[in-house]
Amino acid sequence: MMRFFKQKEKLIILIAIFPIFGLSLLKISSDMIFIGDQAWFYLSARDLLLGDSFPLVGITSSHTWLHQGPLWTYLLAIALWIGRFNPVSGAYLSIGINILTIFFFYILGKRMFSKRVALIGTVLYAFSPYLLHLSRMPYHTTPIPLLTLFYFYLLTQWANGKRAYFKWIFFLLALLYNFELATIVLAGPVLVIAIYGFVKKKEFITRLIKRDIYVTILLGVVPLIPIIIYDIGHGFKQTLGYVAWLIYTAVKAVFGLFSISHSSGSIADTGFFLLQRLSWLIFLPNLIIGVILLLLSIGGVLVAIRQRRHDNEESITYIILLLWLLFTIGIFVMNKVPSDAYLPSMFVAIFLGIGVAIEQLLNKKNKVIIFLIGILLLLNTITLLKHNYSMVSEKNIVLSERIQAVDAILAHSQRKSVNIQGKGDGSQFESFTMPYEYLLWYKGHPASVDAQTNVEIEEINSKIIVTLKK
Repeated sequence: MMRFFKQKEKLIILIAIFPIFGLSLLKISSDMIFIGDQAWFYLSARDLLLGDSFPLVGITSSHTWLHQGPLWTYLLAIALWIGRFNPVSGAYLSIGINILTIFFFYILGKRMFSKRVALIGTVLYAFSPYLLHLSRMPYHTTPIPLLTLFYFYLLTQWANGKRAYFKWIFFLLALLYNFELATIVLAGPVLVIAIYGFVKKKEFITRLIKRDIYVTILLGVVPLIPIIIYDIGHGFKQTLGYVAWLIYTAVKAVFGLFSISHSSGSIADTGFFLLQRLSWLIFLPNLIIGVILLLLSIGGVLVAIRQRRHDNEESITYIILLLWLLFTIGIFVMNKVPSDAYLPSMFVAIFLGIGVAIEQLLNKKNKVIIFLIGILLLLNTITLLKHNYSMVSEKNIVLSERIQAVDAILAHSQRKSVNIQGKGDGSQFESFTMPYEYLLWYKGHPASVDAQTNVEIEEINSKIIVTLKK
């Protein structure tokens, strides 16, 4: 694909990708984040490879009667098979997906907007502290930014009259649903565009034929086949139950009768959480500057729409980008559930929006804006390295620390089988002990509930406390 780029474009893409590749791999074997929910997928992938089970669904969501899809388990199983079950194999998979996202960000950004928007968005995305942090954390949300990028491209092409793209939109929606249930919010822009096309009798709606609808349904069902098979024996909670729940909660939310989530907080708390995370996404050292750049992205898209209001085809792309931003950010705040898992569906949209805004500023003060972008990237990188790939306000327990805890367990138990038990904050979740269970198995001494030696694990202030009980 590189042959399609001019020489300067090749250079810029290489400048963006190769340093990021190096930064992503730096100390990855020791400092990879490895939390309980990740380990759930590792154990599921292990069981798949060993033939012990074939997972049809993923980990439970915040509503425990709902599960994420199984596709991340399948991808992770491939990585673990290649890496001989080394836990770092998952990080290589995650980093590879992030590099692909950077690469296609430029390709599709240039097609949808302009070379400038693509270059600005690509470079800022590539050096985003939060995204570098997440790329080193193999998790089921990892593929979402890449899939949303393709999804947005297909949506703009369909809305501009290319009927053949319609069926693939629903295929990507089904893929996204597999990796995170909350990505169903991305169906919002499709619904708005479809209603607009129907009312205005646009060709991208009126020219759809039965064959298009049948193929669309088929492609939308294919990624959901494992989930549907699971649902047959579980009351169709993952499909029909989920749709019914969405309708119910949407109606309740519209009339203000209740909060969407049973564990919700306030809109103010959720809004602050969002702004903090998006500041990490754009400019790690300072929340205010990060928020300003976020608002700039939305404002820049609004200005671009106004400037192109007489060019129907070009303005549609910007309108869809605005819908993408409004739906993902708006529903996140309304949902009142401050969770990092819900954020990846908006990452690409934010950087495209910033690219659009900065492109308009470049027409006036090119050298100043380019200089400021360079300073931003430099400060982001320095701050990230200074905090060892953790965000400023957080310290994560990394893989090497968990391995040390497992080595201590093996030493104290004289390498006999142990029964792992959790204690303290977080231990109420089933996945709390799973990182230690996977690492014990990887080292050849799997844990067992029937073992006579019990090990109690507690995590306090990012420190692991291991207590051996016989």
